[in-house]
Amino acid sequence: IVYLTLDSSKTPDRFDWTEDEIEKLEDKIVLIPSMIDKIPNLVEDFLNPATLLVRDLDINSTIRQYSKLIQYLNYNSMDS
Repeated sequence: IVYLTLDSSKTPDRFDWTEDEIEKLEDKIVLIPSMIDKIPNLVEDFLNPATLLVRDLDINSTIRQYSKLIQYLNYNSMDS
């Protein structure tokens, strides 16, 4: 289970999970921050390399726009 977050400190809310769900899912959750230096992140380690590999212009444009949106959200959340 991939959990995308703007920063690495946020984790899934387990408030309404049962003990059985926590036990089954805890080791299957992978946290991937959007943009954090020195650790793997969505923008630098997946989206940017994907734009170099994808040849379809529509898909490439979508990936680039998504990357820009994440960067925008990341920088604006750091300002507040």
